[in-house]
Amino acid sequence: VGSMLPLIFRRFGIDPGIASSPFVATFVDVTGIVIYFTIASVWLL
Repeated sequence: VGSMLPLIFRRFGIDPGIASSPFVATFVDVTGIVIYFTIASVWLL
């Protein structure tokens, strides 16, 4: 995800450094929450 977004944004003429950072941050946050709740549910059950 993080490596493809700058290429896509560059094709549309958008600055890739500024535009891709919120998407990457959201993806990392959601992935961390999913991993956290998966480990918590396995540990508690």
